[in-house]
Formats: sequence, C-alpha cells, structure tokens
Amino acid sequence: MPPIRLAGALRLGIAIRGVREAVGVTQTASAARMHVAQSAVSRIGSGHTNVTIETLARIATALDAPLSVRIGQEEAPLAS
Repeated sequence: MPPIRLAGALRLGIAIRGVREAVGVTQTASAARMHVAQSAVSRIGSGHTNVTIETLARIATALDAPLSVRIGQEEAPLAS
C-alpha cells in the first residue's frame, strides 16, 4: 500500500494540535489567548480550515512556540 498523503490543512492542523497538547494547553485556553472562539481552534486542529500567516503567528504566540516554514524539502509520509 502506498503512503497516505494528507492534505496541507490537515497536516498543519495535526502539527498544531500536537504542539498544543504537548505544551498542555486546552482548546479553550488557546482560543482565549488568540482572542478567537474555541470552535475556530477546533477547526484549525482538525484541518477544516486554511490559516493565514498572521493566524499561524497568533497560534505560535498563544502556544509560546516558534514558528518556522520549510519550503523545498520533500515531506515525509505520516503513515504507510
């Protein structure tokens, strides 16, 4: 079976959710720090919305995490 390739928004949402959970911040707390509704954080974490660079910066600030962008490198599959 070939590797499963996830759409960009879903891959990003999974990564954001992983960082949020790793630092122990709930969706509700993250939303409060970003000044958005909890449902917005849920949509981002589940890959149901595309986010802007500005929103990524707000997420990084809310999670006290660095924001980095990688262009031109092959992505590793999340599952095989």
